[in-house]
Amino acid sequence: MSKVGRPRKFKSVEEMATAIEAYFEKCDRRERPVEDHKSGRVTYVPCPMPYTMSGLAETIGMSRRRLLDYNERTDEYGKEFRPTIKAAREHVERNLEERLYDGVGYGPGHIFGLKNNYDWRDTHDHNVKGNVSIHFDKEDKDL
Repeated sequence: MSKVGRPRKFKSVEEMATAIEAYFEKCDRRERPVEDHKSGRVTYVPCPMPYTMSGLAETIGMSRRRLLDYNERTDEYGKEFRPTIKAAREHVERNLEERLYDGVGYGPGHIFGLKNNYDWRDTHDHNVKGNVSIHFDKEDKDL
C-alpha cells in the first residue's frame, strides 16, 4: 500500500532538533549597529532577537498554526516529533516570560504572545454575597 500525502519535512527527530537549535542560535547571535558620533565608526553590539512561534515555525518550514497543533496529533508522526516541538515551544515561552519580567522589549507584545500561543489568561475572581428580599403588596392592582 502506498503512502498518501505530502512527504515529511524532516526524516528524523534529530534533523528537526538541529533546525530548531539553528533558529535559537540565529536569534541569540543577532547584533545591531551603533555609530560613534565623534569618530563615525560603527560597532556592533549584541541585541538578541526574541524567540517567537512564528519565527520558529518559519525556520523549520511550517505554519505557526501547524506547529501549535502538534499537541493534538495522535498519529505516529505526531508521537515521534511532539516531544521535540514541545521542548522548543517551552523554550520560546520561557524566553517571552523572562523578557516580560526583565522589561526587555515591548511588554504588551510579550503578553499577546503568551496569551495566543500558550493559553495564558487574565483571571478575575468575583465573590458576591448578600440577601435579597422581595415584598409584594397584595393590594397593588398593577401586579
